[in-house]
Amino acid sequence: MRLQARLASFLAAVALVAVLASPVLGADDTAVTFGKPEGSSKYGEQIEFTQPIELGTPADRLEVRLTFGDSASPVVQEMPPSGAGKHDLRYTFDFTEGGHLYPNTKITAQWRVYQGADDETGTDGPPVTIIYDDDRFDWDILEGDYVRVHWYEGNEAFGRRVLELGEKTVRETAELLGVSTGEPFDFFIYPDYFLFHVGRPLGDHARLDIWPRRKEVVVPEDPQGVLDAINDRAITRLVVEDGEPDFTDAREIFQTWRAVAFAARYGPLLAEHRARMKDTVVWNIEQAARLSARDVGDAEVKRTALYHRVRVFMERHEFLVLPSTQVPPFDVTEPYVTEIDGVRLPTYIDWMRACSDITVTGLPAISVPGGFTADGLPVGLQIVGRHQDEWGVLQLAHAFEQATGFVRRRPPLA
Repeated sequence: MRLQARLASFLAAVALVAVLASPVLGADDTAVTFGKPEGSSKYGEQIEFTQPIELGTPADRLEVRLTFGDSASPVVQEMPPSGAGKHDLRYTFDFTEGGHLYPNTKITAQWRVYQGADDETGTDGPPVTIIYDDDRFDWDILEGDYVRVHWYEGNEAFGRRVLELGEKTVRETAELLGVSTGEPFDFFIYPDYFLFHVGRPLGDHARLDIWPRRKEVVVPEDPQGVLDAINDRAITRLVVEDGEPDFTDAREIFQTWRAVAFAARYGPLLAEHRARMKDTVVWNIEQAARLSARDVGDAEVKRTALYHRVRVFMERHEFLVLPSTQVPPFDVTEPYVTEIDGVRLPTYIDWMRACSDITVTGLPAISVPGGFTADGLPVGLQIVGRHQDEWGVLQLAHAFEQATGFVRRRPPLA
């Protein structure tokens, strides 16, 4: 974690719009009457200030003066001149068109009107101040005499420790310089974000971007090297880019070839030992009898297409990690899972699709202990590698086991 300053350079294109109403002359032809100004912001989208105004005579020049944070010098933006009458002056900064402003920056806007070429000082309207709130997070807040701490990662003990350090630093600095601090300083705490690339930068990860700017780290093509890089930076949370291959037709392919395999292996036993065979085995054998040569051929064509879709996906991702099954261990008296989250499963093997979909890709895969449910039941983590990269899969599985220690734990019932 680190403390981020609240104000930095403000660079971007500026959209300025003056919304004009029909002119209405006031009783005093030279008077400038300001209404109540308003300001608003939407993080990552825009900031906007409006100022109702009534001019007795046309304005030769209009300015909006923007002060960021505690800066002594405002940024001055000229606005289009306005005629006499009532107007709603509007200043808009659109972040979607580019530009950046540090989160949680205080912005004060004040309008100035110049009437006539001889008006050198202008007339100032009332100021309005907003905070460019970073509303993406639920902030926790602790306040002391000198510092107000805002954070969203970490517990209260973490926040109190940061507050203690901040209070000490600001107090000692104020005493050293012989100055008064006034209102507490606001400190917003953001965690560091690192983006890890294995071997070389790969792909477009813009949607993972977040403030503060991510730090790019290239690590060796070695699972242990990845873990070492994570541990060296004291990283406590990992964000994995969402994505999965297109598994269309995987279920049909698996069901077809499983039926063919069962018929070839157990078909000769069916006529003689049907009564002694499990009903699920009988069902699988008889499924093959319903298949035509065209069905088997179509399954093989679809398997080839699936293989290439997954191959393209794995060119961008060295490993695919997913649960070993869709459900935790179930009662030993239950032959198989028939329903998941209220959804009825069509066959006795659909609860294992996390495995069967991977099987038909032909990629190397391994299942390792992945932790425990709230009830103490073990769950498995499936690691899938690129074509013929069995060694890489074994390396990552070993590194995961060493890092987590799940392999050395046992559920309470074991």
